[in-house]
Amino acid sequence: MVANCAWTGVSGQRYNYEVYELGTKFSEVPGNYAITRRDAQLRHTVLYFGESDNLNRRCCATHEKWEAAIRLGATHIHAHFGSPSKTTRCAEESDLVANYNPPLNK
Repeated sequence: MVANCAWTGVSGQRYNYEVYELGTKFSEVPGNYAITRRDAQLRHTVLYFGESDNLNRRCCATHEKWEAAIRLGATHIHAHFGSPSKTTRCAEESDLVANYNPPLNK
């Protein structure tokens, strides 16, 4: 069973993401994603928000922020599958980054 997590943008819009262990292989589908760290209380802290036309290509060890995320304790990938529109994906990413200010989106 896949867990779910809702992230809220600065706009107030809520985005529902599915939660996966680091190292999960994704289909070659478009979507948004978050690299997170889960603490002992099972709370997730976002380290990076991103978007891609191919989640399989971005949510893996070849990601340019992967090593930094691992150093910060990354444990999970959150995925919001869907929009084929890059404009929509980028708007979601910007909305979430503006609200959470993840350390690796700087």
